[in-house]
Amino acid sequence: MRRVGLSPVVRSADALGQILSPEQNVCLLRRPLPPEVERALVGLSELESFERKRVVASAADLGWLAEPLGPERASALLPELGRWLTTFRDLCGEAPVTGHVVVTRQDDCRKYHVDWVGLRLIVTYAGPGTEWVPNEGVRRKSLQAPWRNLASINRRIVPDTGAVMTARAGDVLILKGESYPGNSGRGAVHRSPPIAESRGVRLLFKLTLPGAGCQDPHCTIEHADAR
Repeated sequence: MRRVGLSPVVRSADALGQILSPEQNVCLLRRPLPPEVERALVGLSELESFERKRVVASAADLGWLAEPLGPERASALLPELGRWLTTFRDLCGEAPVTGHVVVTRQDDCRKYHVDWVGLRLIVTYAGPGTEWVPNEGVRRKSLQAPWRNLASINRRIVPDTGAVMTARAGDVLILKGESYPGNSGRGAVHRSPPIAESRGVRLLFKLTLPGAGCQDPHCTIEHADAR
């Protein structure tokens, strides 16, 4: 029987498996940052921006991703990264998974867009989290329309800004992309929060089940690295 009315917000890590349901393209687990991680990230703003990315299959791979954070921060964060890698691999099976750890001060993916991937897990450990929009709040025909003005195209894609949802630091967000089997035309619409003007800093951990590349000929964003 087809399930109807699944909420994108779940109450447990086990419930993140709802993302595999055909009618679901977003799952968000609301949770506070673990206290030991929050303590370890004090002073993060003093750290230089960086990004590391590789296929992850072991704790050693995760350790390499987190290495630029410094020994104390990395040690506090690694159990977290391992937990979400296990969760994500349970969803993806044996397919290769790409991991990404980023400290950024830029307005990265400012346009509302979909990712041409299978699945993507995003945890923001510092700074504002990813913005996403429920299906009913999106004009999908505008996603691939030619554009020059960012504010204008974002208004066309999401006419009602009240529909925008925001992940918080610590939340676990899983987005289903356009390349997930059976999800063409229903990829989760999202963007990175603007932080450059406020001189903010974000620390993100991402896991990606890859897929086909973006089909938008006007696109200037590398969606495989969307945040």
